[in-house]
Order: sequence, then C-alpha cells, then structure tokens
Amino acid sequence: MDTPTTKHLAALKTSEKSASDEQAESLILEQQLQGIVRKIFCANEAERTKMSQVLQHEIAQALLGIKSKLLALESGVSANQLSLSQEINTAHCLVKTSEQTLSNLIREFSSHHA
Repeated sequence: MDTPTTKHLAALKTSEKSASDEQAESLILEQQLQGIVRKIFCANEAERTKMSQVLQHEIAQALLGIKSKLLALESGVSANQLSLSQEINTAHCLVKTSEQTLSNLIREFSSHHA
C-alpha cells in the first residue's frame, strides 16, 4: 500500500520531470527564436547592402552626368555664350535632379527601416 510519503515522492518526481521537459522545450524555443533573429538580421543587412549599391550607382551616374557637362563647358567656353549659359543651366538641373533622386531614395530607405 502507498503511504502519503510515497505518493508525495511520486508526485514530486512527476513534477520534476514536467519542469525538466518544460525547461528543455524552453531551450529549444529560445534556440529557434535566435535562429529567426539571425535570419532577420541577415535579411536586413542584405537589404542595406542592396540599397547602398543602388545609392552608389545613382551617385555615380549623377556625377558622371555632371562631369560630362562640365567637360563640354570647358571645351566650348569661347564658342557661344548663349550655349554656355544653357549648358550651365542643364548642369544645375542635373544636380537638382540628382539631389531629389538621392533624397527620395534615402527617404524610402528610412521608411523601410523605421
């Protein structure tokens, strides 16, 4: 016949086993969560890298356009003053367009990471 002490010991062992099972499950869940967090960080880093490449490309294109306009200005300074004025205006427009494009990209990038 079971005595109260035996019943208490059996209940205690069952409780310990249950706590041990819960602790093991908690450890598994924690490891899974860490894996998910790592994947999120990797995805964010990949997105930042891609956005950085896009920005670098846009900046390079803008600078190339500006440089070509400036070279055209240097070679044709004495040719025609009206044409020179138009080329300067075109260069200014390129700069403004580049600023707006970069600003939009930065704003878009910031909104995705806010």
